[in-house]
Amino acid sequence: MSFLPTDNESIDTRNRIHKEYIKTLQVRNAEAYPSYPTIPLNSNDFLSYSFDDLSNLDEDYVIKVFHCTYDWKISDLQSNEYLRGFPELPITEFEPSFNSAIPYVNYQFDFPNDMMIPLMSGNYIIQVAPDDDLDNPIFTSRIIIYEQLIRYRAQLKESSIISNRNSHQELDFDVVYNGYEVFRPYDDIENVVLQNFNWDNSISDLEPVFVKNNEISYDYGEENNFSGNNEYRFFSTANISGTSPSMHSLKINAKTLVPEIELKRDEFRPYKLYTTFPDINGDFKVNSLLGFNDDLEAEYCQVTFVLNKETPMSNAQKIHILGGFNFNQLTSESQMQYNYTLKRYELTTLLKQGYYNYTYALVEDGELDLSFVEGSHFQTENDFHIFTYDTNPNLGYDRVIGMYKTDTFNN
Repeated sequence: MSFLPTDNESIDTRNRIHKEYIKTLQVRNAEAYPSYPTIPLNSNDFLSYSFDDLSNLDEDYVIKVFHCTYDWKISDLQSNEYLRGFPELPITEFEPSFNSAIPYVNYQFDFPNDMMIPLMSGNYIIQVAPDDDLDNPIFTSRIIIYEQLIRYRAQLKESSIISNRNSHQELDFDVVYNGYEVFRPYDDIENVVLQNFNWDNSISDLEPVFVKNNEISYDYGEENNFSGNNEYRFFSTANISGTSPSMHSLKINAKTLVPEIELKRDEFRPYKLYTTFPDINGDFKVNSLLGFNDDLEAEYCQVTFVLNKETPMSNAQKIHILGGFNFNQLTSESQMQYNYTLKRYELTTLLKQGYYNYTYALVEDGELDLSFVEGSHFQTENDFHIFTYDTNPNLGYDRVIGMYKTDTFNN
């Protein structure tokens, strides 16, 4: 294993799968769905990583961990300041698939582990790369390790803006820091608010409305607004012995033996009334009804998404499919193409058997719009996280001093 220095400026600090042959990256802190990549410092909790390599090569992969600032820049800390143990660690748990039409190798590891223990709270990047090419990662993954040193008072409600009442959700909150010393609340305290742990529409750089009696108020009329969006669409490929209600067709390729699935044809729904149904807020779960070990026996299927549209949109408007299965990445692999013959948008991609949530997104002039296809409703069930950082320069790092989680139904 090589311990060559890394150029911190070149490290990608986004959630990104960098290689097309890496599939089904899962980051779990429990068996619950949805599961979010955050754990308390100095606890017994850990994050379980699992991913598949379809390259058919026997590759040795290495884990490397980086501490970041609250806005995801690599911090100035040395690895021995934020990590006890090894700065790099090989992945030793891997196994080839069993009787799958498309062979793959499943890799797994946990963080923290006995050889890598974080010493401080903060934003972290988990990077995995080949042992002989550490500057060329296969994926980078954001996680947050927090301390609970403060309290919150929060209210999640429909928007205070009259024109947004039916479509947006507003999260107002106070940070209460009795027992924790905050020297400059206007300068040192930063908050990040996430909806369904999606960093692309996160809210940050909020200025306090007022500070008094060890409380910082962020009770805004507009700044804390999120589009409610809609419940995620879903499908299941757990059973490939016959079609399910979410499938339009299923066949097994006679040559490759790979299942080829066309999902039911979706429609635009921006003006449809809100309908509640359970989802897992964009997450996915690997599952095969015919196997005993989902990690090694689940098949990869060619899955085709279909969105009906009588005429194509302008060249500047792109439709993407997003979900936990593709890390919500806007890439060429998530972009749909228009079929002029069948009058619809299509996307075919390899997905492991399981249960999936997904949503359609419009991208225009670099702006992401999750409501153009799906609509937006204030009643939609969404999960929200607030992370609070103390960025006082005297600390030497951006410390996560609190985390608060709520959702639309339980607020």
